[in-house]
Amino acid sequence: MGIKHKAVKASEEKGYASEWNDDHEIDSNVEFNQFESLQHVVENRTDYPAGPIEGQIIYRTDTDTLEVYDGAAWITYVGTGAPTTASYVTVNPEGTLSAERVLTAGEGIDLTDGGAGTTITIDGEDATTANKGIASFFSEHFSVGAGVVYSRAAKYATLPGCAFKGLQETDNIEYTADGSVKANADNITFIAPIQLPHGSHIKNVIVYGNAGASAETWSLYSEPVGGGAGLQIATQNINTQHAGLDVSVSNIANSYFLITSSLDTNDEIYSIKVTLIT
Repeated sequence: MGIKHKAVKASEEKGYASEWNDDHEIDSNVEFNQFESLQHVVENRTDYPAGPIEGQIIYRTDTDTLEVYDGAAWITYVGTGAPTTASYVTVNPEGTLSAERVLTAGEGIDLTDGGAGTTITIDGEDATTANKGIASFFSEHFSVGAGVVYSRAAKYATLPGCAFKGLQETDNIEYTADGSVKANADNITFIAPIQLPHGSHIKNVIVYGNAGASAETWSLYSEPVGGGAGLQIATQNINTQHAGLDVSVSNIANSYFLITSSLDTNDEIYSIKVTLIT
């Protein structure tokens, strides 16, 4: 739309009032009523104008958005709601929603509603044999790196009781038909070497025996190859496990053996079990 002059005078030419009054015309349809422009259209474009000023309005035809420049950035307005750049969303009351949805906790999911004006918290439940959910990996059997799970399979090194011999030579030791070893006198100390897989990690150790032997102790040692002071790795009462270990096995540097405290008559050792992770 524009307003133009119908007659243009050259320099020093006369102009009459009748010509002036008839000298302007609108070259397209523009309607005004009650001091308002009717059928007024906001500038349509597919990009932002250079050098905008505060309060400038445009309509982006490529995104179907009405945008206002606030002096620093273009703000998109949607109906009577808040700007989309704000950190909140305004909706109508529940009674007027046309496609209402209800959040319901599914299997393995907890929903905690803090009440009006607060938040709804979504949590994962711990997994069980009867319920899907979040489960952590048992670090002794698995390791996780860069999103990949690696199995650390548990293996076992075992010895029968008859692998023990007396620390001092004595005839008061009995090797039974079921593979155990038995003290036939007081003050008998048993010792047994054990071969462990090179490069594995010792996790748990236990020595099994009869009820009488339960008051006595066992100890697992490593000893430098070629001689030297032994290092105690684990110790506990017989029939009690020493768990939570993480000792690397090196057969190149060390040998390994178990030794008991002084056992009494009829104390019996059944077997040894060492849990390892490879």
